[in-house]
Amino acid sequence: MTRLQVRAVVTATAVIVSLIACGLVLAASPEISEADAVRLAFQYTGVGDQKDITLTASRENIAADDNVPFLRLAGRPAWRVRLDNVRIVVRGPSGETYENPLIHRLDVFLDAGNGRLLKIISPFPPDAAPATQPTLAQREKRMRYERYDGLPPEIPGVNFMQALQSAQEGLGGATKAKQIEALYVLFRRTVPVEIAPIAECRDAPCPRWLVTLRYLPPIDPPLLLRRLDGKPAQYRTPPFEHWQHHVDPVTGKWLGAGTVP
Repeated sequence: MTRLQVRAVVTATAVIVSLIACGLVLAASPEISEADAVRLAFQYTGVGDQKDITLTASRENIAADDNVPFLRLAGRPAWRVRLDNVRIVVRGPSGETYENPLIHRLDVFLDAGNGRLLKIISPFPPDAAPATQPTLAQREKRMRYERYDGLPPEIPGVNFMQALQSAQEGLGGATKAKQIEALYVLFRRTVPVEIAPIAECRDAPCPRWLVTLRYLPPIDPPLLLRRLDGKPAQYRTPPFEHWQHHVDPVTGKWLGAGTVP
């Protein structure tokens, strides 16, 4: 390389560094490895002590069907870590254990760039009609006073299985659901003050586990269930067939459940 070529390379490097410093060029971020994706999948789910699990990890882009309301994840590079032979087990009030006989696989989607959890979901049940699965637009429309602002950067102190246990202790359903979806998101309530003067997570988003138990035996809302505006929940036809449980990712406290989205 001649002296002129060396000077050109040094000059070009200096220009790039200057542009990065000014925020005009984004430096490429390294992707997490397959080993990191597997480690994080076990950390998020909490099933690492189950000895019969087999796994496969694949690098792919998030499909439209795996999108999450408001986060626009479709097309995002991700790792899918598929965990087979998973046992969905929860404890009863006396310490006895109960297992969901219908779910034995979990797909864990992780952002390929930073390892953040995108979602955990079990397979679509073969005996459920696809039309009963709401579209992304339908889910967002139903979330009239709720939205997701992003993905928390920290690993939750409470993992998926612990959050599922909290859901079971709340309204139950963990052993009867035909499909489970879990999101770890920054959750915000957008209900107007005139409807609900006090609403948590309205002024700033809160990290939340949102564990949705789908295709449950038909249920009607309990008599004491109230809407955000304080009015009694209305019975409906057909009855609800899913609950979305809210769980604190730090304490594991069950914060309630609803039928949105």
